[in-house]
Amino acid sequence: MENLHTSLLEIQIILDKVQSSGCNDTKWKTLMQELKDAAYDAEDLIDEFQPEVKFDAGTQVNSIISL
Repeated sequence: MENLHTSLLEIQIILDKVQSSGCNDTKWKTLMQELKDAAYDAEDLIDEFQPEVKFDAGTQVNSIISL
């Protein structure tokens, strides 16, 4: 999960750099916006599932400790 989060941050940085470079091609602008939207959507999903992953890990630790 952490690797995906890092990759998404890197994608967002690259997209911001390309966008700020002044690319005027309409197709590229559209593609960059779609990629940026997808990256934000993926980031939202990570944020949504991350508490569940932490909870599951904590539950497993508590189960092991109670043994």
